[in-house]
Amino acid sequence: MPTNICLNVVAGLEGQPEAVLIRAVQPVVGVDIIKGIRNIKSNKLEDMTNGPGKVGQSLAINKEKMNGIDLTNG
Repeated sequence: MPTNICLNVVAGLEGQPEAVLIRAVQPVVGVDIIKGIRNIKSNKLEDMTNGPGKVGQSLAINKEKMNGIDLTNG
């Protein structure tokens, strides 16, 4: 199973410690992909992404490649 990486979105100006921790998401598409990434057997949607570590795993968050990405620009 991949390492637990949390997804935080910085919501303030540069240098200001303002961020939002994404604690859960509800998958709409890609459920089979998420099940494969997380290697889980449960068919309950709420079991797939109901925690910050699970969100990071499910979305294949990569700290080295994604840290600092501007979500407002493309």
